[in-house]
Amino acid sequence: MLNGKHITLYLDRAIDNAPVTDAQIELEVAGEKHTAEKHEDVYEVVLAAEPAPGLLPITATVTAGGDVDLLAGEFDHHGDAHADTTAPAKPWMRHAAWAASVTAALAILFVIGRRLTASRQRRAGDAA
Repeated sequence: MLNGKHITLYLDRAIDNAPVTDAQIELEVAGEKHTAEKHEDVYEVVLAAEPAPGLLPITATVTAGGDVDLLAGEFDHHGDAHADTTAPAKPWMRHAAWAASVTAALAILFVIGRRLTASRQRRAGDAA
């Protein structure tokens, strides 16, 4: 997880999803090498500066006991660009407006139905 220039890493065993707390992790982020520091059951890396938005190449060397893994990938970092600034301040308002529209439509149908029923009863009474 990237938060500014702080990267938090969660390392779990694939077999039982238990946290690995005795590993050494070395990250190469955009060509710069960093050693992760262990904090309880997570590992943290502090970068020199917050990375620029875009694809960020990352290579991790994980050593746990006698096992060594080399992981490579890219982190698609968009900064704050993904924040939804068009979301309404009160999202329930959209649902309230929809519910009010449905209620009004049902009320109109009810009134129309009552008028039709009343006019049928008057017509039936005229014929008798």
